[in-house]
Amino acid sequence: MDAALTRPEAAPHRSRTHLAATLLLLVVPLAFMVSTVPGVRSEQGYNLMLDGLLNNAAYEAAALVCLLRVLAQPKRSLTSFLLPAALAVYGGGNIVWTVFIRPLEVQPFPSSADVLFLAFYPMVFVALVRSVRRLAGRMPASLWLDGLVGGLAIGAVLSALAIRPILSADAGSW
Repeated sequence: MDAALTRPEAAPHRSRTHLAATLLLLVVPLAFMVSTVPGVRSEQGYNLMLDGLLNNAAYEAAALVCLLRVLAQPKRSLTSFLLPAALAVYGGGNIVWTVFIRPLEVQPFPSSADVLFLAFYPMVFVALVRSVRRLAGRMPASLWLDGLVGGLAIGAVLSALAIRPILSADAGSW
């Protein structure tokens, strides 16, 4: 009976701790966002403290906020860890670029940072597909095809809108 009485008291403490940690982590991306507002910076161009350290800390803080959310859930699966892992991998790519690639006189392309940046996309795709499948149950193939057609249509419209400015900037032709 004592365990049942102390358990409700432990949950609010854990909840407050979780909220405090989340709020502290959100300060980092917020500080980075403020640093990008015109007029906040004293100098133009790349700033190692703001564009390097604070930017990288913001990426990893976002991954940690997502991880805290996953850890707060009573039921967890591998899928629930994919999004925080994807964000951490992308942030890792940014760290690799800042520390190892950016200082080089001639930056390689593709680089190890690009591998990490690109690894983000399949991880997020798998996380989204598995989450949708879990929430919606078994969806028919026609629904997936409808989504694919809609996505391709949006891509075609956006590329048609983007091609003219690209060509005019380079004075190219079709």
